[in-house]
Amino acid sequence: MTARGGRHGGRHARRPEPVRHRTRRWWAATALTPTLVLAGALVGASASYLATPPQEADRPRPAAPDLRDVGVTGRLPAAPAPSPELLDRAAERRPFGTGAGPEVAVPDGPLGIPAPVLAAYREGADGLSGTGCGLHWSVLASIGRIESGHARGGRLDAGGTTVEAILGPRLSGGPGVAAVPDTDRGELDGDPVWDRAVGPMQFIPGTWAKFSADGNDDGARSPHNVHDAVAAAGRFLCSGGADLGDERELAKAVFRYNHSDEYVRTVLAWARAYAGGVTPTPAEPMRGSDEDVLAASRLPDPVPVPLPEPAEPSFPPLEVPSTGAEPLPPITTPPTTAPPSSSETPGAPETSAPGTSTQTTPSTPGGSTPESSTAGSSTADSSTPGTSTTTPGTTTPGTTTPSTPGSSTPGTAPDCDPAVLNRGEFALRPGAEPVGGDPAAALPGTAVHLAGGERCTVPEDFSPSP
Repeated sequence: MTARGGRHGGRHARRPEPVRHRTRRWWAATALTPTLVLAGALVGASASYLATPPQEADRPRPAAPDLRDVGVTGRLPAAPAPSPELLDRAAERRPFGTGAGPEVAVPDGPLGIPAPVLAAYREGADGLSGTGCGLHWSVLASIGRIESGHARGGRLDAGGTTVEAILGPRLSGGPGVAAVPDTDRGELDGDPVWDRAVGPMQFIPGTWAKFSADGNDDGARSPHNVHDAVAAAGRFLCSGGADLGDERELAKAVFRYNHSDEYVRTVLAWARAYAGGVTPTPAEPMRGSDEDVLAASRLPDPVPVPLPEPAEPSFPPLEVPSTGAEPLPPITTPPTTAPPSSSETPGAPETSAPGTSTQTTPSTPGGSTPESSTAGSSTADSSTPGTSTTTPGTTTPGTTTPSTPGSSTPGTAPDCDPAVLNRGEFALRPGAEPVGGDPAAALPGTAVHLAGGERCTVPEDFSPSP
C-alpha cells in the first residue's frame, strides 16, 4: 500500500480567494440549489432506467468457487473435513457398513472389472511406486467404479478413450453442485458456458489443468482416456505427500477428491473388497465417434439475445420554484489607470525618440484585461539618440492545478516459503489458526494466511514435498 499524498499544501496549493468574491459565489450557489437538486434527481432516475434493464438486474451472477472447496468432480462439499469417527474407523480398519452414515453394501462373491480398465488401474498405481506414496490400485478402481462404472463397463476404443463422452451435470449451481463458469472454452467438456466433470475419473477442467497426466505414453493428455485419467487421479491423491498405506491418511486423501464422509466410506469399503481379489471381465475394443469423443455431446456457443430498446422517458417541463431572493448585483471591475512612465518629466514637452516603450499593467483580480498604454520616451534633450524605456513587470496569474491524491494500488502478497507450506504452518481463511494446514490444499497462485496476520501467495511452481 502506498501513502496518499496530502490534499493541501505544496506549491500547487490553491490560493485563498478574496472575501468579496467568496460571498457573492455563496449567494449564487444558494439561489440555484433547488434547481440543481431537482434536475439532478430527474437525470439520475433517467440514467438508471436506461442503463440497467430489469431482467439483467435480477439475473444472479455467481462467482467461480475455490477448487479446493469442490474437490475433483465439482460437487458441493458435504462437510469441511472428515469426521473423527471416520478417521478412527479407517485407522483401525473397522467395517464401514456400521456407524454414522448410510450402510455401505458390498456384494459377496467374486467381483469383476473390465480387463482394459483393470489394467489401467494397476498401471496407474505402478507408475507411482517410486514416489513413496503407497497408493494401492484398488483405491483407484473403487473411485472409477463410483465415478463412471469403470468407464461405462469398459466401452473404450483400442487406445483406452471412451467411445462416448462421460460427462457430469452442468456445474451451474443446481442442487448439490457448485456454480463453475466455463474455464476451457468447451474444449474438454463441450460446454462453452459452464464446466462439467469429464471422463472415467470425472475431472473438472480446472483440476485437470493442474493434475493432467499421460498415462499410456502416447504423447497426449486427455481426461477421456482411462489411462490418462487414472494416472491423474493417482497424482491428485498423492499430492498431499502422505503415506497412503496409512488408512487414516488415505481417508483424508479420498476426502479431498470428494468432500463427503459417505463418499470416503464407500471408496474405502469397495477398495478393501477389490483388494481381496477381482476377476477381469472381457471387453472388446470399440470404435470411437470419428476420433471426436464429444461429437454427440458438444453444445453450441451461446447466442446473445438483444434486449429491446427502452422507450425514451418523457418528463413534464421543469418549473424552477421562486426562492424569493433578491437578484444579485452585476459584478463590475473598477477601471485601472496605468502609472506614468518613469522617463516622463512633468512640464517638459513631449519629444518622440527613435525608440518607444510598451507598458502593460498587471491583470486585475476580477479577471478583466486592462488596456495597454504606449508612451513615447521623453527627455529634456531631443538630440539624445538613446531612449529610456521602463516596462513594469506583467503579472500572469498561474494556472492552479488541483493536486490529485496518489492512487493506492493494493500490493500483491509475497511468495510463500515452500518450507512453511510443507510444514502446514498456514491457514486458508483469515482468522484461522495457521497450523496443521494441508500442503496439497495450497494451490499455486492462491493466497494463504500465516502467523501474525501476514499473507503470502503460493508460488506457481509449488508442489508438496513427499
